[in-house]
Order: sequence, then C-alpha cells, then structure tokens
Amino acid sequence: MKYLTLVILVTSLTLKAQVYSDKIVGKKNAEEIDNLKKSEYPYVLPILGDKATKAGFELPYSAGLSVQYLWQKSDLVIDNLQVGFGHRPLHDLSEVIRFNNATSEATGVNFRPDIWLFLS
Repeated sequence: MKYLTLVILVTSLTLKAQVYSDKIVGKKNAEEIDNLKKSEYPYVLPILGDKATKAGFELPYSAGLSVQYLWQKSDLVIDNLQVGFGHRPLHDLSEVIRFNNATSEATGVNFRPDIWLFLS
C-alpha cells in the first residue's frame, strides 16, 4: 500500500527540473532583449544576478528543492563461507551453515534544498 501511494504521488506531480540560464540573442528577439536589459532583477540571489540580466541573460529562480526516494531489493548469493579467528587459517563452513533465501532490502530518502549563490 505504501508503494502504491508513493507511485500515485510521484506520477501526479508535474515538475520541471534541470533549469538553466539562457542568453537571448538574435534580431527577432531584440524587443525581449531590450526588456530584459531595462528590467529590475527582483531577487537578492544569485549575487550579480542583476548584472547578468542587464547583459541579456534570462535567469531561472535562484532557489529550489529536490526530493528523491530509493527502494531496492536484491537477492544475495552466499557461497564459499569460511570463518577464521585472528591470524589462524580459515575453515570452510559451507556444509554446516546453509542459506536458502537471503535478500537485502534498502530504502532511502534524500531532501536537498539549493540556492544559486554566484553566477559563473
């Protein structure tokens, strides 16, 4: 049930990622270039954002949030099981200890806020 809820949540959101600055060029965009150069940059960050806008760059928002979720399930193969103590020789325990099914399951959530501090 929790996986179904997660799938519904993720597929119901429409987000735009990988936003970049764009230098507007060309004669057909002359009016847009003039508007950019005359406009006031309304944000504090990134530093020098006002100068970049005056130079004709269209900048995305200076802050953002990112959330990733990971779920993984893997089958483990355990063979050639040997045990040793200290610097003594290893003893083969493959015939004594057996694992029928061994799996590993991991989940993780990563939350990342970010801001543009400088323009490069």
